Amino acid sequence: MHIQNFLTIWQNLPGKIDPELFQVGSFSIRWYSIGYLLAFATTLGLVWWRINRKEFDTQKLPAKQIKEITLDVFSILIFGMMIGARLGYFIFYDWTTILNAPGKIFIPGVNGFFGFSFHGGLIGALLGVWFYCRYNKLSLKALGNLIIPAIPLGLFWGRLGNFFNGELFGHETTQPWGMHFLPDQTTLQHPSQLYEALGEGVIIFVVLWTLRNKKWAQGNLISLFLILYGLIRFVIEFFRASPPEHIILNFLTTGQVLCLAMIISGIYLFKNSKSKTSSSKYINHNFQNSSL
Repeated sequence: MHIQNFLTIWQNLPGKIDPELFQVGSFSIRWYSIGYLLAFATTLGLVWWRINRKEFDTQKLPAKQIKEITLDVFSILIFGMMIGARLGYFIFYDWTTILNAPGKIFIPGVNGFFGFSFHGGLIGALLGVWFYCRYNKLSLKALGNLIIPAIPLGLFWGRLGNFFNGELFGHETTQPWGMHFLPDQTTLQHPSQLYEALGEGVIIFVVLWTLRNKKWAQGNLISLFLILYGLIRFVIEFFRASPPEHIILNFLTTGQVLCLAMIISGIYLFKNSKSKTSSSKYINHNFQNSSL
């Protein structure tokens, strides 16, 4: 009886959550926004915790300015992510708007901005940080080693924001952990936002945080993130409801194709990093044993 009561509460939970935390006049704060603020605060807090413990390459990143650098990088990450996520949505999912009404890309809809792509946001963030590092002559790899392990916990809060916003839910299911999402209160659906919060957030965080100071992982954390996120998101996409126009070859979603690109990119970067390391060791070994 107690289990049945718990399941009833669980299954009807989304319908009892108000996406708005509070509203004053026309101004409102949504749980979705709180999720993004928590994502930023958590990620930056973990990075600064690592800095205080000197968990970064002092030879490649200036120790005195490192906290200022991370603030600059986070500003660029947020700006690049928002621009990339918005553009990515239309590039990957809505070409007709680009062709017929490109001005609508940055015009709010009835309920504010809608339509963001994680993969577009990732590309925008990476490009922004790459240009920043190139301009300031900083090591992108060393900066990635410092920041990347903290990012999945930020993604965790973002996916919880999707859940509280009642969006990105999954296909119909008969499983007891399914939930009723508005406006349909009769059909159980996969809470795919929670699957993503667990997989893309908690699981990847635990793995990367555990490996963050391992020698073999240094320089490979970006590629490991791409591979892990791509694999986990690829699987979860089978449970996540997607519009018919986002289905490719009647089997894969657009998101899964983009995840395959992430996995391939991650493997390429990982192999390229290993080959460079091997070459470097070979060169150093020959130099040390040379009679010249």
